[in-house]
Amino acid sequence: EALPPPDPLRGIYEKKKELAQLSAWGALDGVRPLTGGARSRLVQCRIDGAAWVARYQRESEASLRWVEQAKALARRAGFRVPPLRRLASGALSAGGWTLEPWLPGGAPTNWQLFKPVITRFHNLSRRLPARPGHPAMYRRGGRFARFFPKPTLSAVHGDLHAGNVLVGPGGPALIDWEESRRDDPAFDLAAFRPKSAEVLHLAYEGAVCWQREPARARQMAARLRLLTARPLC
Repeated sequence: EALPPPDPLRGIYEKKKELAQLSAWGALDGVRPLTGGARSRLVQCRIDGAAWVARYQRESEASLRWVEQAKALARRAGFRVPPLRRLASGALSAGGWTLEPWLPGGAPTNWQLFKPVITRFHNLSRRLPARPGHPAMYRRGGRFARFFPKPTLSAVHGDLHAGNVLVGPGGPALIDWEESRRDDPAFDLAAFRPKSAEVLHLAYEGAVCWQREPARARQMAARLRLLTARPLC
């Protein structure tokens, strides 16, 4: 599927050193920013005439290889999952950037239909080891740990919601794997129970931000107190 005409800000983006790394995969022609990505930057681009999504996240090669293993298991479970494109050297990233195919698709109309598929993914991935650099959240929740479920570990997507599932002719596609890790499957399954999902989301965000973004963590704690009527501090 064709991309729109090149973004008028393309020249500005190409001046950035990190974005120039995209040329490592081929001839870059057309770039535009995308929304999404909790802790990374996304752009849609055309390389060698094909449409791709590039993500700037600075993950280690070991971490990215783990994600590719988890994605392979998600495909076995029944999802379409975009694989990372390797460089000629075999590496999965260049200067912090990764590249994956741009998948067309629309939002799901019946979100609950995907619960059996994600459960199959959890069952298939129980033996997958921990993702390098991504400890399970129930181990590092700190003051938020009381809100995390008891652990029965598998790989989890980590950011499961209707916006990260695309419905197309080839079946449902599961995208945006930056938060994936080995953790309790309840972090994914809570997406099918709205209140549980909100509690886990706030606890997860608070735990992640506690050191780097203390003001945001305090906001998450305040929202949790209102939602659960249980003091955190």
